Amino acid sequence: MAEAHSIKITSQTDSWVQIVDANGNKVLSEIIRPGYERVVAGVPPYRVKVGNAPKNPIVF
Repeated sequence: MAEAHSIKITSQTDSWVQIVDANGNKVLSEIIRPGYERVVAGVPPYRVKVGNAPKNPIVF
């Protein structure tokens, strides 16, 4: 079994973020508000979708 690793996401504007891990588990699917931080764990590699991406420098 692969080891779980965490990923941290912060946002500067409202952005919808969805993260799915290598096992197909949806580890995050929500709107991240400015200044908020989320830390989730799963099995890499991750698939990441970001809404409002052109206006939002997201930090992983």
